[in-house]
Amino acid sequence: MTDNQNCGQCGKKCWFSQACCGGSCVNVMHDPKNCGGCNKRCKKGFLPVRDV
Repeated sequence: MTDNQNCGQCGKKCWFSQACCGGSCVNVMHDPKNCGGCNKRCKKGFLPVRDV
């Protein structure tokens, strides 16, 4: 369930800056629990890149 074009169901597309993590689209640019990728926690005191 990591297909960005079919995330969790056929035809459910994730937006730019999102990744399909376990069937849900997550914003890996703003989510400290998915820091740049699925299930990658940001180090303490760090946040994902917000201004790209």
